[in-house]
Amino acid sequence: MVGAKSKAYLVSGGKPFQRRKIINNIKRDIFKNEGSALRAVTLYAGDLNLDSFKDLVFTLSFQKKKVILIKNFISLAKPAREFLFANIQKIFDYNYIIFESEIPYFSLKKKKKIISDVFFSYVLEKSIRHEGKVYPAELSIDDFRKQLYRNDLKSCLFILEELLGSKTKGKAVATQILGLVTAKFSYINSSRKKEKAFDQLWQADRALKQSNTDIRLLMERLLIKLFA
Repeated sequence: MVGAKSKAYLVSGGKPFQRRKIINNIKRDIFKNEGSALRAVTLYAGDLNLDSFKDLVFTLSFQKKKVILIKNFISLAKPAREFLFANIQKIFDYNYIIFESEIPYFSLKKKKKIISDVFFSYVLEKSIRHEGKVYPAELSIDDFRKQLYRNDLKSCLFILEELLGSKTKGKAVATQILGLVTAKFSYINSSRKKEKAFDQLWQADRALKQSNTDIRLLMERLLIKLFA
């Protein structure tokens, strides 16, 4: 296994929507603009059928890329772990594997079940790690502002989804967020970048006033464009 190019990802901790967003971003990065609907498979570790899994990982995709998401990966049975560990180089030839767990990384490292198992140890040590962040139960506009001025796009997107969860308050919250974002980007030194940013903000403000606008999607796209 030494020298194998890792195509394993570990997504752990945080809330389900955070992990889902991270996983979607990983898929988007792997597939670029090729489309991924037919080449992304979700499996639940506790229900994994080893024979079917063997067929899956050794079946070549037409596009030569396939992503396999294994949810609650610490529930993988010993035969499945042994198969994965023994064949990981071959599996990585045509597969990317995302191991997901609601348990934070630092807690996984403390579990005897994990550190005593050669495959689980491999996942923790060799995977590209992504951790969902833990926030207070009630997030506020001020939480968003703090992450905005830290230029933490991922945290801003997570908080945004929480804040815009209420349809009744969505437009009012989005208007507040627009104000914060406008204030931040008004301090850009480059006149060209500032002009581009304000054009994007103006378009978002106009779209926000349309009753049929998907506010969450609108604000997410705006932030991604501004931080690009």
